[in-house]
Amino acid sequence: MEITCNEKAMNALFTSICESELVRVMDCIYVKAINDNMSGCYECDNKLKKAKLQGFIMKFKSLTMHDYEDIAKYFLIVDEAVNTIRCLDENIAKFVVVQKVFISLLERFNPKVSTIE
Repeated sequence: MEITCNEKAMNALFTSICESELVRVMDCIYVKAINDNMSGCYECDNKLKKAKLQGFIMKFKSLTMHDYEDIAKYFLIVDEAVNTIRCLDENIAKFVVVQKVFISLLERFNPKVSTIE
């Protein structure tokens, strides 16, 4: 069974994008179609880009962990928000993301946070 370059590229794209974007490109069968679909979503004028960025940064800042979430699920939510912000060409330092996760963890995780710090 021979794997083509298109299939390798599609696999790389599918594993690197978040779930909300994956739904949008799941039916594409060529890398070119995925690229066109994704670039159409992220190409916008400067005002719209700033407005989107401001909304996603506010979402990132207001993220809190709920009682029903475990660390893995919460980290996926934070990671998706960070990836969306980075797609809009805004750089968020890794220590800011780690700090956000540590601060917003529930009290039951305080011993683990203290150990890691």
